[in-house]
Amino acid sequence: MKTAFTLTGITNFTIQLTGWVFFIGVPLYTHPHAFLQHPGRLTDFILRHLVLIAFFYINYFYLIPVVLKRSRLRKYFVAVVVLFALTFIVQNVIEYSIMPMQDERISFKSFIALIQLYAISTSLRMLTDFIHETRRKKMLEHEKMTVELAFLRSQINPHFLFNTLNNINSLIHINPDAAQKAIVRLSTIMRYMLNTATKEKITLEKELEYIGNYIELQRLRVPAGFSLTYTCMADNTGALIEPLLLIGFIENAFKHARSDNPTDFIQIKIELHNGKLLLETANPAHRSKKT
Repeated sequence: MKTAFTLTGITNFTIQLTGWVFFIGVPLYTHPHAFLQHPGRLTDFILRHLVLIAFFYINYFYLIPVVLKRSRLRKYFVAVVVLFALTFIVQNVIEYSIMPMQDERISFKSFIALIQLYAISTSLRMLTDFIHETRRKKMLEHEKMTVELAFLRSQINPHFLFNTLNNINSLIHINPDAAQKAIVRLSTIMRYMLNTATKEKITLEKELEYIGNYIELQRLRVPAGFSLTYTCMADNTGALIEPLLLIGFIENAFKHARSDNPTDFIQIKIELHNGKLLLETANPAHRSKKT
């Protein structure tokens, strides 16, 4: 569904403007003679309705989003009662100042109008907030899915995959046993990234197994004289870790080391001591002529 009705922006403004036009315009349209016969009645009508509009938006913009959501229900109830009382008093002051001979039933009608406006103001605000929150949750879920997918795709490095497959292809004729082991390692890595790495926490043992398989596959593409050292001193203690937390540093070590240079080296060391995990990677830095 590409479009949806939402009480936000221009739609919300249009609904409220239409409501006020009907609320103010209908009495003026249906009883024009009453306002013409009593000159002060129009002034009284306008001032009292301005007070009602203020009452509506104080509840809509302040009491519900600020007092109710940031404080307790008791404070909001007290604030609503005070707002009702002040609005009713101001309306009556305006009414009896301009139209002192007005029928007493007008005061009762004003109180009914206050209750109606309060119900509309509260309902509209709650509905608007509900739609905003629903849209926000959908956006967050969509962003989360997008980030997770992008993260997953970034981990499946196509160059690493293609290079590994080429190396395995070369090993098939030279050393079939090594080629078979490499295929098992590659399938284990792919299974890990697609299934295990999607969890929030995994055991350190599984993460180290993944790293070990990755390093062993990288050995296939480095020359015989290349120095690649991997030391792991982390006992199986059942420790938990976020998946794929370490691999980025190890990938960078291989990325920036030149495998065609026999003097280059890569050193990787992982230790677990007293509940602290230490990762050390080292490789030579090459100056680039590029800016």
